[in-house]
Amino acid sequence: GVIFRLVQVGRQREMEKNREIQLREHFFDLLLRTTDDIFILFSPDTFVPEYVSPNLERLLGLRPEEISEDVRLLWGEQQPDWDLPCGKICSVSREFFLRQTGEHRWFKEQLYHFTLDGLRRMILILSDRTAERDMNETLEQALSAAKAANEAKSNFLSNMSHDIRTPMNAVLGFATLLEKDAAQEEKVRYYTRKITASSQHLLSLINDILDMSKIESGKTSLSMVEFSLPQLVDELYTMMLPQARAKGQELDLLTRGSLR
Repeated sequence: GVIFRLVQVGRQREMEKNREIQLREHFFDLLLRTTDDIFILFSPDTFVPEYVSPNLERLLGLRPEEISEDVRLLWGEQQPDWDLPCGKICSVSREFFLRQTGEHRWFKEQLYHFTLDGLRRMILILSDRTAERDMNETLEQALSAAKAANEAKSNFLSNMSHDIRTPMNAVLGFATLLEKDAAQEEKVRYYTRKITASSQHLLSLINDILDMSKIESGKTSLSMVEFSLPQLVDELYTMMLPQARAKGQELDLLTRGSLR
């Protein structure tokens, strides 16, 4: 009776151990099917794989039978360095081409060389990094676009600050002359017209800045209006003349063959 009980207990423990092993194998197989990491165990002497994880076809579009005789068929002409010292890990990034879909996917490739019972073995781990690489490229493009936008804003503000100073100097210059020649009616009218023209130009620059803000918010609208080119040239001359005189320079404007 004692021996029978011992045999029965031994069988029960063995059954429980087998169930535990089966449960672990089922869990391990499910994990390998759903993960984005491929595991391959092979001999560096024969290159015949002893184990290939079941997600090979899902991630690389290859059936395990296609590399059952030689694991090197994974790489084609781009072979890894097979002289990896024992106990070392080689890690590189590699691009793979999927024949079935025609897409290119990026993997982190880790090759580990070790010995087991005096026999050399290698474990290959391929981790899919395509989504990570695509996200990094998207972030780099967004960062580049943001830098370009900031640079454009800086240039815009720099140009605008210079353009705003030009009519402002004209307004201040003619206002000073207006105060000096207030008793001369003809000069007062002339200075007043120039101040008005420079002020209108300054207002248009401010409107341009506001339009820039509308462009960024997607609320811009284009308007086509007629303008007088001679009048525009005259206004530019008016705004630039005080600055030229302040620097002791001469500014001449030639229109219709006449020198002004």
